[in-house]
Amino acid sequence: MFDEIRKGLIESYKHRRVEDAVCVACGAKNEPLALHVIEFFHPDSIETPPLLVLMSKSNGTSRGCVPLCRTCCPPCAQCSLPIATPRTKRLVRALTVRHQEIRFVHGNGFCRHVHLLKDFSSLFLPVRLSATPENVQSPSADDGKARSLFFPDGEAALEYACKFMACPLGEGDCLPALVLDLRKLPGNDSAVTMDSSGIQLAMLRVASNDGGFPVVATTLGPRGPRLEPGQLVAWKAGKHSEQVAAAMGVKDRRSGWIGLIVGTLTTEHRDGNWVGDERFS
Repeated sequence: MFDEIRKGLIESYKHRRVEDAVCVACGAKNEPLALHVIEFFHPDSIETPPLLVLMSKSNGTSRGCVPLCRTCCPPCAQCSLPIATPRTKRLVRALTVRHQEIRFVHGNGFCRHVHLLKDFSSLFLPVRLSATPENVQSPSADDGKARSLFFPDGEAALEYACKFMACPLGEGDCLPALVLDLRKLPGNDSAVTMDSSGIQLAMLRVASNDGGFPVVATTLGPRGPRLEPGQLVAWKAGKHSEQVAAAMGVKDRRSGWIGLIVGTLTTEHRDGNWVGDERFS
């Protein structure tokens, strides 16, 4: 009996068609959807947003699932369960930014096999949500009042910058960027490397309106904070190099931009600007 229950539970975790549901990440319709990779709950007093799938209500709490299609959350070739990549974590953060009154959590309906290639490639995939946010207000509205937005971490802050802010890219432009973990690349033992002079080298995801692009950058100088994965930093563009773009081994030519990390940023956006933390010199 327990084996049958377990089998039925596993089958419910796999992609399946759900009437009137669409993928939260890309808006795909009439596609099999994974429902238990990301789940949510909120008080009954709050209306469940239309793109989320409400599953139950009890004791004053509504619970449900976030639908994801096979493209945005691909199935494992071995077990057919959805694969939860680092991009899934970024989706949780993006949903949290959009619906701040709802709690999003990672569900149990995902594959437990190791998928190093998919995990790594997902770091450079953009994260978009398929509806216009209702509860996130632009900080650029000019009503004479100081406006601040606070984000739980650097990833959430960068996702907001990619979706709702201008991200001009040219010589001298300064953009927010997220420190990535170099250990996810073969042959690297450190998340961020440092040379004998104290200059740090990090891989970044720089903000852009299509979800960001990867670059490798060094700090402006040896004096400053020790960088860690997940930190929000200020990256200043220098010049573009086709040779660097080719060496990065990715299709995005923007990865050829040579720039400097001029400082770290807090996760507060105030009056149209990110609040600085510590500078490098």
